Parts: sequence; structure tokens; C-alpha cells
Amino acid sequence: MLHGGFMQGDAVMAAGSAGCGKTTLALQYSVNGVKLGEWQEGLSQLPRKD
Repeated sequence: MLHGGFMQGDAVMAAGSAGCGKTTLALQYSVNGVKLGEWQEGLSQLPRKD
């Protein structure tokens, strides 16, 4: 469905009617990010652009 995911830095909005899968999409995206080690726990772990 997403053909490889989103590009880094993209802002993505999931919109649709109730029951279309917005929450499921967000949860799966988050779970996969954790599995791949891409999860940021807080602002202190975000990379700086100095």
C-alpha cells in the first residue's frame, strides 16, 4: 500500500472516515519503527542539525 514507506522528513496526514484504518496504519508504522530501531524516546535523542 505504501510502496516502501514515507521519505525521511515528510509530514504525512492520514484522513478518512471512521473505520477506514487510520489508527491501524499509525500503530503499524510505530511498531515497525521500533523493530527497525528508528524510535526516538524524547527530544534529547533527536539528531541536531548544527
